[in-house]
Amino acid sequence: MLFVGDKAFVTKIDDDSDSYKKGVRVGDQIYMVNDYILTRADFSLFRYHFNFLRPQRSLNVLLIKPSGNKYKLDLKAKVTVNSVILPGSRELGLEAENDYNESTRQLFHEEIPGLFIWKMPNFELSPTKLEKMVDKVTKAMP
Repeated sequence: MLFVGDKAFVTKIDDDSDSYKKGVRVGDQIYMVNDYILTRADFSLFRYHFNFLRPQRSLNVLLIKPSGNKYKLDLKAKVTVNSVILPGSRELGLEAENDYNESTRQLFHEEIPGLFIWKMPNFELSPTKLEKMVDKVTKAMP
């Protein structure tokens, strides 16, 4: 899930997951998880709690479909057994971190004269990166 404004939306789902089988689709809004209303401000703490400190075998979710219909679902986690990972190990959240980085990566297309397409999934840009992207946009304009 990623945030658009202050709302969390499903952005990726595995076809063989319990969530998919229960009707969760990309574009659905995740309003509440285990009686916790998701907000952008608290999301990093939420992820840390549920992914690392206290992973859950299932989550009770209040989902809002694009139609506006609301559904309460009990979604089961995919449990995998790995070798022991010590707390603080860099491997602890590497896969989740890589998924997040890939889904929030800035992409652009500038091969058509006079057209610049910029996929900007978040506003986490350093001033230097922002200046470089603005330069690319300026150069693409006729």
